[in-house]
Amino acid sequence: MKLSRRRMEGKRQPVKAVGYVRVSTDEQVSEGVSLENQEAKIRAYAESQGWDLAAIYREAGYSGRVIERPELSRMIDDVKLKLNSAFL
Repeated sequence: MKLSRRRMEGKRQPVKAVGYVRVSTDEQVSEGVSLENQEAKIRAYAESQGWDLAAIYREAGYSGRVIERPELSRMIDDVKLKLNSAFL
């Protein structure tokens, strides 16, 4: 069994996480699903896990039915580059 460098050193490196928030309608905002509320929940969760939150990708006004969203595309590109180890 091959051990990771993190495990071999006996130290746990902090998880580097990013979040993604999106709303597509004003109705969602009025129902408490605002970008700010989503971001606050992501920040709280990352903190509770002891994770470093490196970035939050924010998408306002894009439907979930549309896959070509600028911030989603940027996040996917970062996944491919393995810049982060957790996505919220």
